[in-house]
Formats: sequence, C-alpha cells, structure tokens
Amino acid sequence: MAKYSFELKKEVVMGCLNGGGSYKCLVERYGIASKTDVKKWIANYI
Repeated sequence: MAKYSFELKKEVVMGCLNGGGSYKCLVERYGIASKTDVKKWIANYI
C-alpha cells in the first residue's frame, strides 16, 4: 500500500505549481516526511 494517496500527491503538486509555496512550506502544511518526496512527485508530473 502506498504511503501517500494519489489524491494527496495531486493536491500537493497542483499547490506547488499554482504558487502554493515552497517545498518546505508544502511539507509542513500536508505533513509529508521530506521535501524530496514532493520534488519526486513534481518531476513525475512534469
């Protein structure tokens, strides 16, 4: 089972792309383990 749901990943990626804040800000807002995860999700989306 995935640690993070697809919906959460999508929300974080869209938040970042729409100017929702830095990686650090998104990690704190959504309770994600590391900003590396966010970077990977965005790289996979783009």
